[in-house]
Formats: sequence, C-alpha cells, structure tokens
Amino acid sequence: VQNKIFADFEVLYRNLNKRAKSLPPLPAKKGSGDSKKQRLESTRSGLEKWMNNILSRQDTAGDLEVCGFINTSPTVTTHAFTHPAPAAPEPTPPPAQPNGMQLNMQ
Repeated sequence: VQNKIFADFEVLYRNLNKRAKSLPPLPAKKGSGDSKKQRLESTRSGLEKWMNNILSRQDTAGDLEVCGFINTSPTVTTHAFTHPAPAAPEPTPPPAQPNGMQLNMQ
C-alpha cells in the first residue's frame, strides 16, 4: 500500500468496524524508537501487520473498500479462501538397496 497516510488507515478502520466483527486495533500512530526513522518504521511495520491481518480474514478480505484501498480486485484478495492450497505430497521413501545393504548417511 503506497502513498497512504495514517489518517487513510483510520478511515478504513472506522468504515470496516461498522461491517466486520472484532477487528484488530490499529497500531499506535507514533511508533516506538529513539529516532524519527525508527518511530516511522515501527508505525509502518504495525500498519503492514494490521493490513495483512485484514487480508487474511474471510469477512474483510473481499470487502470492496479494502480492495480499493490496496488497488486490487476482490478476486485477488479472496483467492486463498476459494482456492485452498493443494496438500503437500507424501514424502517418497528412499529406494531399497540390493542385497539388503544399508547406506549410512552420517
């Protein structure tokens, strides 16, 4: 999400809070750290975590306002809910050695 200010996130939060249940709170506007750069990074990181949480929720990921906020379509943000990842294949056992020999792999 580029070119957004904290107030943009506050508006999104207020609007989503009317439609969704138990949203996580926004991070503090003034992040932690000794320097301005550290405080800014702390806030940016907190907003990124907040947005990732919003996008991982089935009740908010496809929200049109959320999609507009990140400039994408609901199809993209809800793909994980409608197309779950395939299960990982079972590991293949190692091939048997001729004459009952065993390999020591230490």
